[in-house]
Amino acid sequence: MPDVQVRIHLPWSDVSGFICHYAQKAQTVFSFQHEADIDAARTHTHAYFFGLLVKRESLSEAIQKKFNLVGQKEFFTKDNCSKGKNTRSLDISGAYTYGTTENEYPALFTKNISPATLESLKLYAARYWMMHATTKKTHTVNGQHIVIVKHNHKETQTYHIEQIIDIIFAKYETDIESWEKQLSIDAVADEVYEYLKSKNIWCGVMKTHDYIENTLKRMNSQMYKTRVLALWSQKMFRKA
Repeated sequence: MPDVQVRIHLPWSDVSGFICHYAQKAQTVFSFQHEADIDAARTHTHAYFFGLLVKRESLSEAIQKKFNLVGQKEFFTKDNCSKGKNTRSLDISGAYTYGTTENEYPALFTKNISPATLESLKLYAARYWMMHATTKKTHTVNGQHIVIVKHNHKETQTYHIEQIIDIIFAKYETDIESWEKQLSIDAVADEVYEYLKSKNIWCGVMKTHDYIENTLKRMNSQMYKTRVLALWSQKMFRKA
């Protein structure tokens, strides 16, 4: 009994009778409609059949005959639940996640999925899209408030230093012009340590020191300027 994903480039209203008919031949089923948008040229339907009593090839032939569609262009059937680098074997949690997408499309049809399992699948999907988001969204699942944020940056040292500075300025209610009058260099170093630890950025003494010095540099620290001048003077003195 195969597990099969179906994508048909037709709206749910056109294929619902066909999906419900084949749902009688499977143990568990759910289906979604994805609206046409910037990523999808046409509104289309996803359906997932688990424990199907007919072969995947037979289902493909039935779709082609029923709707007069071209396989792999206007519809396809697969034994996985995702695409590209994120391809994984077909399973209920993966299929539900891929079916919902981050736009929270609700399942239009389900068979043999309890309300408790459905809520668990919704939460699983929301958490997945929180980690793989392409837009900023807010979800409330089982009373849990989940914010999905687009990750449109490369997490370079420069990016992390900007985050550290934002934290310092917000925490101490200061700005780049007056921060040295309000807190010590040790306090800045402590914030760097805490940030690196919170982000699981584990590095050696020299790399940590590099983060601290570059943070001070970006904050226009007079101590950083003095240190640079002192090191430059020592270098010139040794050459002399």
